[in-house]
Amino acid sequence: MSIYEICSALLQIVSILFLGVAVFYYYRQAQASIKQAELLQISLDRSTYSTFEGTVLELSKVLISNSAVRPYLHDNLPIPTPKDGIYNQVMSCVVFYLDFIDHLLTVEHQSPGATQWTIENWEKWIMDLLHSSPTLRSVALA
Repeated sequence: MSIYEICSALLQIVSILFLGVAVFYYYRQAQASIKQAELLQISLDRSTYSTFEGTVLELSKVLISNSAVRPYLHDNLPIPTPKDGIYNQVMSCVVFYLDFIDHLLTVEHQSPGATQWTIENWEKWIMDLLHSSPTLRSVALA
């Protein structure tokens, strides 16, 4: 075996070792990227959940501060007429609820489970709400 063949064999061995090291570091980098993506998704889900919790709290506050509106949203009270003094309050609350529902369904479609409830739970809540409010139904279908 000549010196040229020995050097060539050693270079091939060193090249294989460097390739192995490069593959190992690539693998570790890929694993770190996957872990970072998972942590980012968890953070995004928690942020989304927090936003929804805040909005649900705001919905509750609206009903508490405008208790006369609640029967129009939860107790099947018929739609008030524009001449009724409460009409604007009811319609504002209805729009707030419908905006929330729209946002909720958009987020659940794009990131299932991000709101910490299954879509089935949200659908039940929405259907219960629509069932108990002629005003919501009429505005939603308009």
